[in-house]
Amino acid sequence: MAFNLEDFFDEPLLNDSRTDKIDVFRLFNIGTELDPKEVFIEYKNISANLQFKNIDNPDVANFDRRPVLKTISIHCENDIDLKNNDKIIAYKLNTKGETMAEYTGVIGEPSYTQSGVEAMLIIDGGKKHGN
Repeated sequence: MAFNLEDFFDEPLLNDSRTDKIDVFRLFNIGTELDPKEVFIEYKNISANLQFKNIDNPDVANFDRRPVLKTISIHCENDIDLKNNDKIIAYKLNTKGETMAEYTGVIGEPSYTQSGVEAMLIIDGGKKHGN
């Protein structure tokens, strides 16, 4: 009798490491500083990996209100065009590719490495999909 781990777990074991999705929205000036012409750019359904992290809030004026900032570290392939101040909608997916939770925010300056691009998204909380 052959034993197949994929049959046992009812899903493929070798999934893409980018198991979540993001949408990116940006206003971009195609004109000049004196004559601005902004266009709206959006990228949808981008494969990403979301990692949830907590960091201390360095802003002592807001320490009583938010002593810990909740962030999402977004990891994408190097060819994904992320920029400072992009609005992001991040979707945490389950193993079947269904949305479990949705998070919205603005990212800071992304960093590019050989393994991909990383950007931090500060969140106030998650909105369950469909609620």
